Amino acid sequence: GRLQERRSLRAAAAASLRLRPPAAACGPPTNQFNAWHRKTHRKSAPAAEEPARSSMLSAAFYVCAAARLLSTATADPEAMIAAAGNVCPDGWSKITSVAACRAAMDLVGYNGEEYKGDEDESSWPSGCYFCDDVGGCQDGFWFNEDTKGAAKGKAQPVCGKSLEPLSDTTSILFMGDSDVDYWQTQGYDRSHNVAVGGYTCKDVFRETDAMLDAFGPGLEWVVLVCGENDIAYGTKPSKAFKRFKSIVDEVVATGARLLYMGTKPEPSTKSMWDEYREYDELIREYATSLADAGADPPLVMVDVYPAFETLGNPNSFYRRDKLHLSSEGYALWDQWATLALGDSSGCVRWLGGACDDEPSPEPSPEPSTCVDDDPDWRARKCGKKKCDCAWVGSSKRRKKKRCRKKKDSNGVKARDACCATCSPATHVRDMIEMFQV
Repeated sequence: GRLQERRSLRAAAAASLRLRPPAAACGPPTNQFNAWHRKTHRKSAPAAEEPARSSMLSAAFYVCAAARLLSTATADPEAMIAAAGNVCPDGWSKITSVAACRAAMDLVGYNGEEYKGDEDESSWPSGCYFCDDVGGCQDGFWFNEDTKGAAKGKAQPVCGKSLEPLSDTTSILFMGDSDVDYWQTQGYDRSHNVAVGGYTCKDVFRETDAMLDAFGPGLEWVVLVCGENDIAYGTKPSKAFKRFKSIVDEVVATGARLLYMGTKPEPSTKSMWDEYREYDELIREYATSLADAGADPPLVMVDVYPAFETLGNPNSFYRRDKLHLSSEGYALWDQWATLALGDSSGCVRWLGGACDDEPSPEPSPEPSTCVDDDPDWRARKCGKKKCDCAWVGSSKRRKKKRCRKKKDSNGVKARDACCATCSPATHVRDMIEMFQV
């Protein structure tokens, strides 16, 4: 179904993006490597089917990525894949944590999907290391908790310089799914990217606490994208939102703020567009509810979906799979994210490069137009129940959701027809009564 299609498209995109050119490269003369080529991993494939091997496996070869400021200034490199063995060159250090290993992968140009896991093995290189056609090792990056370790075949240690402690080098942390994993975020000062293609909000939440501990306490922003994969797995928008909210609450509890890049009207996922919009609406409402006048809003949203639609949502915003963003799409993301991260006006919602904190479409009726509930209104798809306005207000816990979501056969929402029941004043009164001790 739609999940399998999404997986296939993501796999194809990941294969073509598996090794991304870093902001700068250093090491041996350029004739010792073939300009950042990387074969698709197929360990069990016959040799005849394997692409030509990259000279990146040369024992004398070092790969490193420069610091990620998009400027003309020369910065010291921060991460490198060293020669096979169990030692780092002079001036470089072994990487000591899973979080730093994930950050180093981004620095040397690999996607988060290439991280394979952690272990405690004395017979493999200690710390973070890289395998490419190494016997007994799945291709990709590993973190070995054994503090000594040992050289193992062609396994290559990944080394850092001025990388740890991570809290000294991080103000912005990028987390989430493939939209962030494939986003070249090197241009954001003091940032690291630990996103993983295919991640759901559930996956992100599972490691949020550890990542905040590793990259804090100087962390100012977390930039997050998740939810589309949850919905692709069949998760209802309301449940995906609960997962998202759990991430926000953990981030905000540390004193950091969260920037959410909204869902996209991807041409290949039209069957999920309604769910995307519903999910974003819940986040929009939550961001507004957290905002406190005079203080920086803890949750800020770049509302991508309507912004893309306003621009015509052309196919050029996407890669050939019509699912993942193209360089043109990411250029817009960079523009909008930069504005949001640098804002000091207290804007909660950004739309098309401008602050738009106005209420969402379909506002509630003016109070003066409401006298009583419509006695003839009935919610559709309600079975044998008499789902009138009295039913809408019968559950204090569910009333707000019913007011927002329920419609009759003509599309009239409960909040419009049951205006007395659904009025903000009535809702506040119900909440006070419900939580009185």
